[in-house]
Amino acid sequence: MKKMSLMLAIYFMTINLAMAHHQIAYLAPADKGMVAFLSSGHHLPMGENFSGLASYEETAIITPSGKKYELTHATNMGLFGFSYAPLTEKGLYIFNIAAEHYGTKTTQGYFRGPKKEALKAGRKVIEAKHTFRYSKSYRWNGDGPAPKLSVGHDIEMVPDNMPKVLKKGDKLAITLLFKGKPAADMIIGATAMKKNCGNIAHPDEKDKFMQTVITDKNGRAELEMVESGWVIFVAEKLIENPEPDVDKLYYSTVLTIWVEK
Repeated sequence: MKKMSLMLAIYFMTINLAMAHHQIAYLAPADKGMVAFLSSGHHLPMGENFSGLASYEETAIITPSGKKYELTHATNMGLFGFSYAPLTEKGLYIFNIAAEHYGTKTTQGYFRGPKKEALKAGRKVIEAKHTFRYSKSYRWNGDGPAPKLSVGHDIEMVPDNMPKVLKKGDKLAITLLFKGKPAADMIIGATAMKKNCGNIAHPDEKDKFMQTVITDKNGRAELEMVESGWVIFVAEKLIENPEPDVDKLYYSTVLTIWVEK
């Protein structure tokens, strides 16, 4: 398996594919450890801005033995955060991130905060959302055990098992869970970290993905590895008028998989 180097960080900054308001995480093996990349925003692969670890509810790497390693630092690379973790155990690692915030659309533009704060600031509110955004990246580093594949996100794609090698054209059987229960009839969009392959806006915008699938009544789907390199899968759920001060609850999940040539 090829080792990750800082050259990938430079590569990340040279690609410009659109991404719509999702968190995104990547994990790869490095010399004597693992390398984690994280960000959010509108553009693949690494979004538009890294606002620091304090803006996340969780940024953790789960080791092959199931231990949780919390990131305590991340270098701001402009578009994304970069962190090295001195983890040498062999087996499957999972990098997971979670972010929650309120966002309010107003006639004067976007206001980061709940509706009541926007109104207090003199804004005319159009729509208020409470958002929960998650991302997860699986990556093998040598032969060894695998931890539990579900990390407990409100919404997540959970593989039946995680093969050590996936190649272009292979399929990964998963269950899409929402609040721990199978999520039926949900669209999952797939794209890859290649120039001009389209953007990942929202899964119902099928023309912006390389491929989409719909979960069955049991939340099951097969995710095809549509390209080599990083392949990105996205699903989301919107709930109307759930809370007195919120018009919509928004949940999104991004799964990144490394695909061999």
